[in-house]
Amino acid sequence: MAASARRQARIAALQTLYEVDATRHQVEDVLRRNLEEPASDNQDVSEPLGPEACEYARYLVYGVLQHRDELDAIISRSAPSWPVEQMSRVDKSILRVALFEILFDNKVPLKAAINEAVELAKRFGSDSSSRFINGVLGTVATSPQVRARSHTHKPAGSASPGGPGHAAQDSEAVDSTGARSGDEQQESPQHQQHQQHRQLQQHQQQHRSDSDQV
Repeated sequence: MAASARRQARIAALQTLYEVDATRHQVEDVLRRNLEEPASDNQDVSEPLGPEACEYARYLVYGVLQHRDELDAIISRSAPSWPVEQMSRVDKSILRVALFEILFDNKVPLKAAINEAVELAKRFGSDSSSRFINGVLGTVATSPQVRARSHTHKPAGSASPGGPGHAAQDSEAVDSTGARSGDEQQESPQHQQHQQHRQLQQHQQQHRSDSDQV
């Protein structure tokens, strides 16, 4: 599946999860509408998603809903100064989708999942959302659970349920930002975690200030 189709699937999943969380509308009804009339990177074009993108969007939505309690527990541990119930629904939904891809899907490269979540936050969130999302996911990225995942991740280009070249497509999305999925940080895990924790606290403080102004 092309990276652009995968991004459209994430957008449809995000919009569906946001609406279900806000209104308690029926999941299938909301998802079907978002698949038939998706948001587009080109605001003048809105066409139904292809079969693969629809399948992936559906997979994300129901995967997040199935693991929502676990995902929210991870968010709470990674952002202790910002209770999940006080987060904006947009930020919360973006984090749930990204964490599901990172921790449960195990097919999308870690940096691709983080980069895509940050892009969604820039488009749909507040001014501070992208920094907040990046800080939370950066903290999660240093956890033992994610480090263990990185050792079991399939090499780019290997066959997967998403189709041939599945991993390679997302790797290209990461490379376009200058960060390769195989790159390793030179700092120690402890040093990374300290930096990310301090950065996350700053992001949370800014995020709370933005929310208070609304």
